[in-house]
Amino acid sequence: EHRERAKQALAYLVAESADNALVITHAGFLKMLFAVMMFGDKLTYAMFLDIFNTLKTKNTGVTMVEYVDDADTFHGGWNIHAWNDHSHI
Repeated sequence: EHRERAKQALAYLVAESADNALVITHAGFLKMLFAVMMFGDKLTYAMFLDIFNTLKTKNTGVTMVEYVDDADTFHGGWNIHAWNDHSHI
């Protein structure tokens, strides 16, 4: 299932000790990653379809996210800094 693959991929990235990571993927899986970042285990198929149909992508888009490991505040978790940016073209 794509949701489980996305959860595993995000867990892998969080567990890595690197400050930065480059991930190259397809639009559909990128949208699933974002859905899992936003909703985690609460994600339903209907919610994913809304995200899939709403978030638009173009080839070569750059998306930036950051994981903040701060369980003591509301702000812990994934922060989205850029979605499908094309300013490099």
